[in-house]
Amino acid sequence: EPTLNGRFGGTENKVWGLHNSVGGVQQTKSCTIGRLMGDIKFKMKCHRKLSELRKKGTAFILVTHNSHSILNICETSIFLKKGQLIASGDTEKVIRTYEEDLCLSGTENALGRMVLPPKPKEKSNGLDIVSLCFKDEQNNALPTLFTGEPAYLSVECKSYEHINSGNLGMLITALSGGEGLVLYLTTASDNQELVIPVGKSEIRMYMPYCSMVPGVYSARIYIRDGVLSYDIVESFRFTVKANRTISRCQFYQPREWQVVSE
Repeated sequence: EPTLNGRFGGTENKVWGLHNSVGGVQQTKSCTIGRLMGDIKFKMKCHRKLSELRKKGTAFILVTHNSHSILNICETSIFLKKGQLIASGDTEKVIRTYEEDLCLSGTENALGRMVLPPKPKEKSNGLDIVSLCFKDEQNNALPTLFTGEPAYLSVECKSYEHINSGNLGMLITALSGGEGLVLYLTTASDNQELVIPVGKSEIRMYMPYCSMVPGVYSARIYIRDGVLSYDIVESFRFTVKANRTISRCQFYQPREWQVVSE
């Protein structure tokens, strides 16, 4: 009988998929693919064999780098880390736990809210950023963002002058995964000039969905008018989590599927 053997998550983190047997019969089958994984025909032959075994009610353990394979094949999974059981049960939930651990491991959770100390007027350039946070569509503060979910970036500021053509910019860098610069957004690139009145006001950027995958990020946020910089926040840290599977993706793409008959 053929065997499927592999690793998922490196030497320390592993996800094992277990397909439940039918009728209470517990059997374990395996097949060896090895270096022939590049051979597409052989790969398809192995997949067909595994499909036949599954239809017959055979149980097997799958260990693989490909979490999509686990999602498509396995009904039940377990997540082991350094020999410890981290999660078990429904495959989709276990994969989400694994991916969150993989993306956030070694990084400190950031709460996504910052309140800056007030400046005296004589030290201001005309406008000061007072606080930063994310909010949901009901205007509640969000401690974390969720991939694929809507959110507002809220920038509260205090202005000592009327500004007719303000430009807010945000450079987002990934602190986990070593991806570097992820997004560079400005109101100027969106052809929107901000009119900011004297006094306190809130600038909002609406995101219909968060495109960032789970991880910890740092945003550099500034408000300018031409070459004049009013205020800059060098590092606003926040965390992105997921309540859906974002396996092997560098960003989230919303989509809809359909079959059209010809």
